[in-house]
Amino acid sequence: MKRLGLLVALVLLAWPLPGRQSGAILAGEVLRTDTRAPVQGAIVFLRDPSVVQTPAVNLEPFGSLPQATTDSNGRFSLQNVPAGRYRLFAKANGYATRESRQVLGGFAGVPLEVASGEVVRDLSVGLIPNGSVSGLIRDPRTRDPLGGIPVFLTSPSYDTAGGRRFRIVGKTTTDGAGRYSFSDVVTGSYYLAAGIEGLSTALNGRKKNEFAVTYYPGLSDIAAATRVDVRPAQETAGLVFDLVEGESRRLTGRIVDVTTGRPPIAATLMLLYQSLVGDPDITPLVTTAAYDEKSGTFSFSDLEPREYTLSVMPGVVGPRELIGQTQLDGSSPLIDQSAAKPVVTVVDLRRSDADNLTIRVPSGKASVSGTVRLEGGAFDPSRVQFVLRALTIGDQSWTVRPKPDGSFEVNNVKAADYRLILPNPPQGAYVKQALFNGVDVVGSPIRILDGTEGKLDIVLNSNGGRAQIVVRDERGILMPGIFTGLIPSTTERLDLYRGEFTGSLGELEFLGISPGTYRVLASEAGYPLAYFDPTFVERVRQYGTVVTVPEGARVQVDLKINRH
Repeated sequence: MKRLGLLVALVLLAWPLPGRQSGAILAGEVLRTDTRAPVQGAIVFLRDPSVVQTPAVNLEPFGSLPQATTDSNGRFSLQNVPAGRYRLFAKANGYATRESRQVLGGFAGVPLEVASGEVVRDLSVGLIPNGSVSGLIRDPRTRDPLGGIPVFLTSPSYDTAGGRRFRIVGKTTTDGAGRYSFSDVVTGSYYLAAGIEGLSTALNGRKKNEFAVTYYPGLSDIAAATRVDVRPAQETAGLVFDLVEGESRRLTGRIVDVTTGRPPIAATLMLLYQSLVGDPDITPLVTTAAYDEKSGTFSFSDLEPREYTLSVMPGVVGPRELIGQTQLDGSSPLIDQSAAKPVVTVVDLRRSDADNLTIRVPSGKASVSGTVRLEGGAFDPSRVQFVLRALTIGDQSWTVRPKPDGSFEVNNVKAADYRLILPNPPQGAYVKQALFNGVDVVGSPIRILDGTEGKLDIVLNSNGGRAQIVVRDERGILMPGIFTGLIPSTTERLDLYRGEFTGSLGELEFLGISPGTYRVLASEAGYPLAYFDPTFVERVRQYGTVVTVPEGARVQVDLKINRH
């Protein structure tokens, strides 16, 4: 009987009672990074690190995980946290969302490992106060203030092949006195622009083409613009600039079928451009042009000075029995447009009109075949894929996965310029050689001509170099979450650029480095693919270390953090 009573008692002790703490407790404080003052009213929440790969300034709590709000002393306590791995964030009005174990300027913190029933105290999240930007927009002729002008803050971003895109982070309109202001701006470097894209629309009652999109300090070319640096808790004021007077451009030309030498019986023309102050995921369509099938001529007028992509789609969607037959007047055969690919041409209208442009319509598609092999090791080629990335907006890119024997074939490839990208080579390997029709195209554009059969042979080498890097601050403390880039001395070799964020001990390692000389940079101001940003690289170049990586060698680099 005593044994039964003891057993019942043990069961009752183990049984979770109402109010009993069954999960972990995570407690700590949220402070300003500049003054170390407590931040009251901040929301502290958890996210799954496998879902959130990178922190975002507008990241919100999600799901049923515990969250808490800081008190007047900036203290918080998360209760009943299930065992697991988490990233802990804090957000508050007037601050950029950040996470625990994230150094100042670092891109990401270090995830927390939480055991069942564990009590973790003294966690700390430092919030960076946002800044502000303000100024005045003027008429370039009279220097009078201009009201009703759209003003934008944009931030550049880059894809894995170095392509630049722009993202709007702030949008406002000047008041009647020409003044504009952006409050609550996350610390960073931005382009400041005023005006609207597309001169086909009048601006607030003003005549069409009166003003062009203008970038601070008063230029129509973003390549020459000056970036605006926003500092924590500081106002960047007095940014006064005049709009650039608007101009219009003209584009004319003729379309020729390369087979017949005559104009195609039909064609659709579209003019596209990359938005600098719009949605980066949308390629704006300016307009379509009327096409004269007798002469093959076309024309666009009233265009904004910028770089465009002209897309020409030959053919029509017509009766299947007529497609491919020569017309009675001797003109080119009808082409099934549903199976056709557009001919894409880059046209630069930034400084002048473009007249009498000749667009040659392809008579057939090209094909590319070849092999992928690895020197110095064994691998399964079918597990390695590469990309032929089109270099022109609107062109299709091709992802290729070789067969187990390393051979591949790609058909119906449109004539265009491409770049070879190998996103995930075998561990420790690099692209040693890529011969396209006998010419090495590693790091160079691959020009595929219409109606040709190209031969591409890719040679990988398993004996790539290694760079082991440790990043510290000026006191020698290891710095996690810091962007570190490996930039080749031959800057046009976009395939050699590498970048990563340091781990929990301020360390990282690059594998499969092509032999050569590189500059290693570490910066708090870094962001994903920042090494493609020439402005960023120029700013931090003097703080980097130059290293030479021989084939198969391991180099060790100890970097001091750049706080500029």
